[in-house]
Amino acid sequence: VYLLVVVGDIGERLQAARELAGARLRLRAQLDGLLRACGRDGLQLRSCLGHAEAALERARVRLGRLRGASAAAEREASLRSLLEEARTIKREAAAIELELLETPAHHFELELLEAGPAARADEGARLATQLDVLAERIATVREFVLGLDARVGAARTSDSGRGDAIAAAPGKTADRANAEPSRRDD
Repeated sequence: VYLLVVVGDIGERLQAARELAGARLRLRAQLDGLLRACGRDGLQLRSCLGHAEAALERARVRLGRLRGASAAAEREASLRSLLEEARTIKREAAAIELELLETPAHHFELELLEAGPAARADEGARLATQLDVLAERIATVREFVLGLDARVGAARTSDSGRGDAIAAAPGKTADRANAEPSRRDD
């Protein structure tokens, strides 16, 4: 019996180690994607975030309609609209290789397809959770970009202050150069 417990414990540890390694690889890929997106034109990243935030807000409204819909046609129309919003976010994120948003948008799309037009109330709650995950990711990327902008702005301010000091220094140097050299009588 003891041997079975030890073997079971080792198996659980190996499984946990595999899951941790997989999580590390996914995180590394997501960070690489975020860095690639930041390395590109900042306008593309900001545009992606703007489109994703707008699609997210429309999806929240449409999810409420889906959950409150009583007719099958109304549920189907809401579901199609939600799929369109999920695909918009996924497409925008894929265009700049931002897996951090692309993956949860894809998961949301899969959940919508699985739920189908006959989505029940409990599925609506699960879909709302998927939207919350997506909203959290979008907010995280937005905060990251704002933090980068603040650092760039601070660096520019710091550099312009140093530039003023450097600009003043050559004048002093030039004044010293124009002064008569001191003579030493040896």
